[in-house]
Formats: sequence, structure tokens, C-alpha cells
Amino acid sequence: MKVAVVIPMYNAEKWIESCLESLRTQTRKPDKIIIVDDGSTDKSIEVVEHYILNHNNDFPPDECDVLIEPSEKNEGIAVTRNKGIKIALEYNEVDYICFLSSDDRYEPTYIEDMLKIADSETILYSAYSGIDENGKLMYNFVPPKFECYDDFILAVYASAIRNTMFINYSTTFFPAKLLKENTFNESMGMCEDLDHLLRLSLVKRIKFNYTEKLLVKYMVHSGSTTSQRGTDIAKINKETFIRINNLMGADIFEI
Repeated sequence: MKVAVVIPMYNAEKWIESCLESLRTQTRKPDKIIIVDDGSTDKSIEVVEHYILNHNNDFPPDECDVLIEPSEKNEGIAVTRNKGIKIALEYNEVDYICFLSSDDRYEPTYIEDMLKIADSETILYSAYSGIDENGKLMYNFVPPKFECYDDFILAVYASAIRNTMFINYSTTFFPAKLLKENTFNESMGMCEDLDHLLRLSLVKRIKFNYTEKLLVKYMVHSGSTTSQRGTDIAKINKETFIRINNLMGADIFEI
């Protein structure tokens, strides 16, 4: 099974090295690492190039190929992820694609553990730890357990109307074929994860599964989009709910 990791990157010079280190130390390395820059104005690309050069033996192209995709302008994370998807799908026989934010980190067994429970029809996610900018543990989050898939759908809906999500996209592990026609909404500058999740779960009824293992370290810091969006989230999610209602042909969400 071939695994591609897509890393959207924007002004991440402080964090990208730790992110890459978490990939270098995987017990089962990814087959391809795709770093899609989003018009960074800092030294992010230089940091990546320096890191790969210093650890060249750990990233042999025939085993763990690393591609840096530069961009001259900032287009947003949805566009950046979609570029990564396109590149990954062009890669020979990639089976799974996952998304790791440039300020987050995988635990060493992330890929190994995900492959143990993966199948070609199911999107996986995991429990994760929240850390501060110094890597200090802030909290652990274990997603709820569901008796059946309808309970999962209800939980996705209930979280959405509270403007929250219990799935962290840095933990997700996608069968590549499911992303061919299910890319991110490029008109969205933020909250694209919820839009994507609702389309996949409510509209397409694609199956999700998870592990209770803490497999990702999610960084919480003042510079993250999540911290900055504040009251905008409710307005953006309302627009998402309208789109989902139109796709469903029913008023699933009360507007």
C-alpha cells in the first residue's frame, strides 16, 4: 500500500522542521511527501530544503520521495490541499492520502497504525493531543464511540450546528480514490474542513472509522487560522449549511 502525505505550508519556518521530523521517524515511512507552499514570505522553503539535505539518507527518492511545490501567491488551504491531491493522484498507484498541517506532528506509529485498519472504502481518523508552541501537552482528545453509522452522522450534524468538529483533519487517512471527486471547496478561506466533512458524510454517505490511539500532536497557537477566525465561523458555517441543504434537496440545517 502506497501512502502520500500532503503538507500545506504557509509561513511555517518555526514549525515545519518538527513536522518533517515526525515523518522521518515514522515506523513505516510514507512513500511520498508533498509539501505545497502557499506563497510563504518567510524562510519556510529554505528550512525544508535544508532539512531534507541534512537527512538525505532518510528520504531516498525510490522509497520516500519528497516534493516541494512552490507558489508565488497565497491562495488558501483549500487550493493548497487540492494541489497536493492532484500531485498525489498523479503518483504511481498511490492508495492513501493524508493531510498534515505544517505546525502539527505525527506520532511515530501513525502510518503503521492507520494501515492496520485501513480499507479502500473508509476514511479514517484518530484521537489526538493538543500541544502549545513549546510542545507542552495541553489536552488529549478521544473522539466519541458510535454504536452505528447513523449515530456518527447525527454526531457530525450536532457538532456542526454548534460550529465545532470532532474530527481533526491532521488525523485523517483517505483512500486516494475517494478524493478524486471529493476535493476541497476552493471558494472558502477557512472552515473548509467542515464543508468537506459534511459533503462526504451527509451527502455522499461515505463511511468513516477511527482509532482511539493518540496518533497526532495538534499545535494550538495564536498564529493558527483556527485561533484567528473567531466570530466569522458562524457566518461561514451558515453559508456551508445552505449549500448542504441545496445538495440534499431538503432543509437538513435550519437557517
